[in-house]
Amino acid sequence: MAWDAWLSLGLAVAALTLLTLTRLGPHLVMMGALTVLSVAGVLSPEEALSGFANPGLITVAAMFVVAAGVHASGGIDLLVNRVLREPKSVRGARPAWG
Repeated sequence: MAWDAWLSLGLAVAALTLLTLTRLGPHLVMMGALTVLSVAGVLSPEEALSGFANPGLITVAAMFVVAAGVHASGGIDLLVNRVLREPKSVRGARPAWG
């Protein structure tokens, strides 16, 4: 195997180890691996950034923004309190499937 394959394999093992054994955020670990691969010349700038143009990634990022907005506005609490409400009896608090 060439040096770039060994570097990629080593970075994959290092990233999995860091994700498993430390409290570092996944975004930091993955961006660090991407940075090392880019600086080492294994990935071109176009290859390194091409994943950020994926429509699926943009959709997931937009859903995180919407969910954070609904959570911050108190919309989740309003919805949960209105749908679930306070049980009036022990029988009402029991799940229907149990």
